[in-house]
Amino acid sequence: MAKTSKKSQPQETIEVVSVRRAPKLFAFMATGAFVGIVLAFVSFAVASDAQKAQPGILGFLVVYIGGAGFLGGTVVSLGADWLSRARAKQVEATKLKG
Repeated sequence: MAKTSKKSQPQETIEVVSVRRAPKLFAFMATGAFVGIVLAFVSFAVASDAQKAQPGILGFLVVYIGGAGFLGGTVVSLGADWLSRARAKQVEATKLKG
């Protein structure tokens, strides 16, 4: 005699879930830092020779303007995330257990 296994039917439950397109936050931050570093090199290139003669001025520009770009990218990414949460849609999903 073969053993017959009793398979129970899966239980279905319906849940309401939120669907949205979330932005990649690190991409915004990295892009902001890159733009800040490019601006630092441009500002160093247009600076006068007397200002360029100061030691480490390029490093300071890269750190401070790059950091400001990183913070700017962070703020923009948080704004984009807020907008995506505001535009999220509520849908019903079926969850199977068993």
